[in-house]
Amino acid sequence: MSGGPSVDGSERGKERLRVAILGARCLPATYGGTETFTEVLATGLVARGHEVTVYCCSPYQEDRSLNYKGIRRVIVPTIRLASMEKFVYAALSFLHVSASSADVILMNQVGGGPFCVVPRIFGKKVVINPDGLDWKRTRWGWVGSTVLKLFERISAVGASCIAADSQAIAEYTWKNYKRRAVYIPYGANPAQFAAADPLDMEGLRPNEYIVQICRMEPENNAHLVIREFEQVKTGMGLAIVGGSPYSHKYGEVLRSTKDARIRLLGGIYGARYRALMKNAFVYIHGHEVGGTNPVLLDAMAAGQCIIALDVPFNREVLADAGLYFTKTDGDLSSKVRYILEHPEERDLYGEKAKQRVKEMFPWSRTISEHEALFFKLVHKTTEGLDG
Repeated sequence: MSGGPSVDGSERGKERLRVAILGARCLPATYGGTETFTEVLATGLVARGHEVTVYCCSPYQEDRSLNYKGIRRVIVPTIRLASMEKFVYAALSFLHVSASSADVILMNQVGGGPFCVVPRIFGKKVVINPDGLDWKRTRWGWVGSTVLKLFERISAVGASCIAADSQAIAEYTWKNYKRRAVYIPYGANPAQFAAADPLDMEGLRPNEYIVQICRMEPENNAHLVIREFEQVKTGMGLAIVGGSPYSHKYGEVLRSTKDARIRLLGGIYGARYRALMKNAFVYIHGHEVGGTNPVLLDAMAAGQCIIALDVPFNREVLADAGLYFTKTDGDLSSKVRYILEHPEERDLYGEKAKQRVKEMFPWSRTISEHEALFFKLVHKTTEGLDG
């Protein structure tokens, strides 16, 4: 079975939905892909007349006001430990939302798996987006991975519906839990990058650097990108962008490079992020355990030539609109050399990627299909969704 059923905007009703979205660290998005998705979906639903509440995680939420662009914010406390932060935030969010007026709850992680059944006792519909295979992340260790795998199972059984941003995740859900997931991909907006600000970062010139944007965690393979770039003779630089609150030792490993061309820039967001992405010569995507990654979609929207790690998640999104590398020593460096020597192919890949994101991954589709799914759940017309 591949993927399970899809939904479309034809199911949309006329009444007002009350939707709660859990799993984002902050609103507006100043952290990562989940936060960007949450902001786009929430503002899109509000623009269509729905009532939306977003649950934010206290350590990451600088603006403490309770309203943002018509979205109600609930700021949830947590324990600032890698092993506990997501679990405590998710547990408190689920308990709070159970007593709310929400019709539908969308949770963008499996960390609150044991609690997803609580809102259902109160008659609410719970949609879980697994957001990749979190239990595979190396930062959790054996115990953490085992616990997250258990939470994933509980979520798959206890949720009203699974919404997968990747066909590969939908297939995984069916194979492991016999639940039919609704495939609703994330989106991207090429217009944002067409109007990107001029690059204003010291030491970087347009089209004279290669960029990787990711959280600094081993499964995103920044260490491999650095190792391979060190083997390439070029005057271009390499900008590694992103941070993580719990990967200090890994960050030290990355910073140990002696190559003066390589710069670790930390987290960059908003207009500067768009300018950095737009003006790169090549974007390297090393993610390997997630579903549809928003940064990869952004690189496509920016018209970047992309060299991506060869895993099913990335091939599903990028298809033939980019190049692929393996972890074999010398493979990525050879792909980088090839593009440096064939700049005309860089432009062709960039245009192909931009066209693919326009056709396959518009944000309007993401919003419409979530709205349609929520209406189906509320009206109990979810034939084939086990919900």
